[in-house]
Amino acid sequence: HSYTMALRYDRTHIGAAERISETSVVIQKRKEQYTLQQKYIDSAMLVIQEAEKSRLEKDYGTTLASYSQSLNLLQLVDTEFRDLEETAKETISRVKKDMKSSIREVINSANASLEAADMAQLNGNFDEAIRSYNAAKALVLVVRPEPGSVDEQTIAALIDSAELGISDTELAKTRANRNPAPQPGVEL
Repeated sequence: HSYTMALRYDRTHIGAAERISETSVVIQKRKEQYTLQQKYIDSAMLVIQEAEKSRLEKDYGTTLASYSQSLNLLQLVDTEFRDLEETAKETISRVKKDMKSSIREVINSANASLEAADMAQLNGNFDEAIRSYNAAKALVLVVRPEPGSVDEQTIAALIDSAELGISDTELAKTRANRNPAPQPGVEL
């Protein structure tokens, strides 16, 4: 502002004109940088909406991939603009919580599939049991847990349980086929 005032009094002052031009360039670059940072946040918000939609549809692979993508976008926001930095930090915190609860949903669904598989095996529905064990494995494979985390251990245990269940079920199926149960009213 003071350079503009100086130009009003002395229109030939080159220093003032240069300072106004330099300042205008800096202001323009700052506006462009702010717009870019805001675009990162806006894009992340759209990806979060996709994640939430796929979560409702129980498409956990897409959900977790979208949440990860949104985190990558939000981490591009730097500290230059405090308001945008705060928005990014708050959103990152919320997305991490949503990712954790999505992983819990995956684990709970996998446990339910294991329970259904166990019941099917006990009832002699071997093919159904194998499908349910495989479904449990497929569910947890969409999760990419942190190495050494509790989630990694839980997922490994679920996969081990499913594989053991498949092995036991195949063995039980083979035994049942070798020794068919006697039919009522039919003498051997």
